[in-house]
Amino acid sequence: MGLACEEAPSGVRLEVVRGEIPDGWDSLVQQDPAAGFFQTSAWWRSALSGWRGGRPLAVVAYRGEDLVGGVAAVERGRGPLRRIDALPMGTHGGPVIARGAPGGWSAEEDDRWPWLDDESSSWRRGTRLGGALALGLMEAGRAGEMHLVDAGAAAGERLALVPGMFCDFVVHRVVDLTVPEGELWEAVAPACRNKVRRAERAGLRAERSADGAIALGWIREVGRAAAEERGFRSNVPVPLLEALAGESGGPGSVEGWCAKDGEGEPVAAILNLVQGGRVTNYMAAACDAGRRGAAHNLLHWSALADAAARSLSVYDFGASPGLPEVDRFKASFGARELRVRAWRLRSPMMRLLRWAAGRSTR
Repeated sequence: MGLACEEAPSGVRLEVVRGEIPDGWDSLVQQDPAAGFFQTSAWWRSALSGWRGGRPLAVVAYRGEDLVGGVAAVERGRGPLRRIDALPMGTHGGPVIARGAPGGWSAEEDDRWPWLDDESSSWRRGTRLGGALALGLMEAGRAGEMHLVDAGAAAGERLALVPGMFCDFVVHRVVDLTVPEGELWEAVAPACRNKVRRAERAGLRAERSADGAIALGWIREVGRAAAEERGFRSNVPVPLLEALAGESGGPGSVEGWCAKDGEGEPVAAILNLVQGGRVTNYMAAACDAGRRGAAHNLLHWSALADAAARSLSVYDFGASPGLPEVDRFKASFGARELRVRAWRLRSPMMRLLRWAAGRSTR
């Protein structure tokens, strides 16, 4: 790990941990003002359950005996077919950095939006320690494919020189919940406000549960109804969600919102992940009655208002690449764009193997 060690701040040593989640990981997550649910051990364990044959891999940073930083990943396969994802499933599980760590966040960093560069609306992980951790994961991996998230500008120049590596940006939509409640509602587009009111007039009511199993049950119940109506199979990663719903303890939590009609039947549901001051929407489902009744407008507004009332700071709608209509829906709640830097590696060997596999199936 020579390259990463050269980049590490003075007084910090980097280590590679394979096959287990490092001790004290969730305590580290709680020390990072920018950490979300996708950095918690609950998500890490769920990702391992959702991917058969996945093994935990981490590069961690110590100052003395104190764990002050780390980047978590899932490793699969062997030899040139090996793939490493920095906490996968389309999330942004980048480096975790303790407040006040050398080369990381300052001790006085604002809790609300320390991770956002207001000028560019980009995720701000370009600290020296974050860059060292990203480079350390790349060197520890030696994989045919790799997905690094939030690597930041601190590692960008080195990563750009790696053959087969390219950079893109995943765009999320986020709402600042720290504004007064009236301003939060006024930021919602008039058409969206009308749909929320229409859902309420139609007798739909939003119900919240902080029980992960109940939340998953709502998603699956509504998803089955939608599949029967429209004749398709759901692509929900069921093993991951079942593991996630069974998680307890640690810094994060799973909660659900369900829209029920006048007879108490579920017509739409969303599943949210909560960590620190951030709420992240991970999944949504609706049957035809829910879609016609604008149930998702009601659910997201209810979740937004409830999170603000609980003094949480950010509601993250997540990313929707290639789905402009979904992005417009998220923007209608007053959500701003947040660009998350992602680096992806596919080695020449892996490209050749994939090409050969494609020819063999023709």
